[in-house]
Amino acid sequence: RIDSAPDDVDALLAYAEVFQAKRGADTQAVAGKYYRQLLNQNPEVVEARLGQARIATMFWEQPKAVEQCERALATNPNFVPAMTLLAQIRIGDGDYDKADELWARAQKVNPRDKEARATRAAKLWIVGDKAGFEKLEKELLAEDPTFGVLYTITADLVGERQRRFDVEAELSKRPIATDPTDAQAYVTPGVTLMNVGREYKANGHISDR
Repeated sequence: RIDSAPDDVDALLAYAEVFQAKRGADTQAVAGKYYRQLLNQNPEVVEARLGQARIATMFWEQPKAVEQCERALATNPNFVPAMTLLAQIRIGDGDYDKADELWARAQKVNPRDKEARATRAAKLWIVGDKAGFEKLEKELLAEDPTFGVLYTITADLVGERQRRFDVEAELSKRPIATDPTDAQAYVTPGVTLMNVGREYKANGHISDR
């Protein structure tokens, strides 16, 4: 379908997102190719901007990620996914005031957005607000018992901001219990286990997938 309909925005986005979600360097390159194709055809496709920003964060290119998020928001000021990714970057930088501003903006547009609320929960964990984290955790899992993304986001930001790779490794295991059918849930702990020197266990997580 991709080859026969190169102008099909929805198909190209779906195809790119499949590759982008896998996190590997090769798959990011494939995803990036399709996001660039979309933006060359139409620079106003905010989902492609977000995809480019997500790829940039995978390679620690934070300024590029910020630029892509801001360009997406210039096109669509109500695009909550770009606000959320930008908030994650701000949390990683320790700029909690800007993260809070983005959270407030996202709340006004869609107060039920799960990823935005998961990002808020991660920030609360990092600043030591255990009660606030647990409140959002309870709400999110009540709505979607398989929403392991909550723990993935929290684990990533704990590792990035606090350099607490031991805590990150423990948090990153929770998505497996939340949704055992999610293959990516097994890969993330493998990466974090490598960060704490548990390579044998890490290889077990990754090779089983």
